[in-house]
Amino acid sequence: MKKFALRSVSAFSLIEVTLAVGIIAFAVIALYGLLPTSIATVRSGASEETATDILYSAAADLRRTQTAQTNSPFYQLPVEANPSAATSRFFDATGSLLPEPTDARFRLEVNPCTNPNPRFSVWHLTVFWPAQATSPSSSTESVVILNRP
Repeated sequence: MKKFALRSVSAFSLIEVTLAVGIIAFAVIALYGLLPTSIATVRSGASEETATDILYSAAADLRRTQTAQTNSPFYQLPVEANPSAATSRFFDATGSLLPEPTDARFRLEVNPCTNPNPRFSVWHLTVFWPAQATSPSSSTESVVILNRP
């Protein structure tokens, strides 16, 4: 007759498995709670990058304007020596110029600044988003000085 030897089998107990599942569940719930914040941060960063691109593009457009021209070549911004009013242009979420403000995400405002030196034109550029808001939640701005004899 054969004798069967009892072998020792090592395994996790039910309490250990329950604790491990609880720790993993806690970590997953914490990461899930951070998800909306991280998505909002990424969206805000993308909007700021697009607004900065619009500013650089508008400043470059003003700099490309020849002395004899009264409007900039791409955005048609007035560049006369003493313009009197602000000019607005509207852009979509990718930074493309829109003919109508209806679907705009960004609004570029170009304001002339008073300048005692007639050789220079000073412009205050501001990009607001969302474009249609009466008091936009975010904006970025720059100043452009043009040497226009």
